[in-house]
Order: sequence, then structure tokens, then C-alpha cells
Amino acid sequence: MIDGAKDRGTESTHSDEPALVRFTSLITDTPDPDQADRMADMLLLFLAAGGTVLGTILGAILFLYFSMPQAPAFVRICALIVSVGLGGLCGCAVVMVVLHNKGMIAWEH
Repeated sequence: MIDGAKDRGTESTHSDEPALVRFTSLITDTPDPDQADRMADMLLLFLAAGGTVLGTILGAILFLYFSMPQAPAFVRICALIVSVGLGGLCGCAVVMVVLHNKGMIAWEH
């Protein structure tokens, strides 16, 4: 009985944390909320980097698909760099918005 009461108390203290921190604590089996918070920050960085890479690749593919008939030139290369950068920015932003809307992260004020 004492262990069951202890677990319920632990759940109530962790309920105010974002779901990403609770998820990280669960998969790493870390009872310390501060340590889980730091690990969740690293996981968030990896997710944002993944979104950035996928957005960059998608931006480059879309640009090359729609500009294939044109010959390569300096202006086209500059436009490719800009579209790749915007694709990466959008990919990272999409990851952040999806995680925020699912309640996995909370914006700090």
C-alpha cells in the first residue's frame, strides 16, 4: 500500500511537466525531473534538427523539380540556396508547432 501511494504522489508532481519531459523520463527511466528535463532538451534539439534536414531536402527537391527546364546560372544557384534555407526553417518550425499543439512542449514566457 505504501508503494502505491508513493507512485500516485510521484505522478501528481510530474503532471505539471510537459509531455515531452514525461516521455523522456519514461524512456530513459530517470526519476529525477531536472535530469529528464535536460534530456528532453536534447531530444527536442534532435527532433528540430531532423525537421530542418527533411525540410531542407524537400525544399531542394521542389526547387529542382520546378526549375529543371532552365539552365544552371548564378541566379538559379542563389535561389536554390534560399529555398533550401527556407525549407529548413519551415521544417524546424513545423516540428515545434506540432510538438506544441500535442502538448509535448510548452513555450517559456
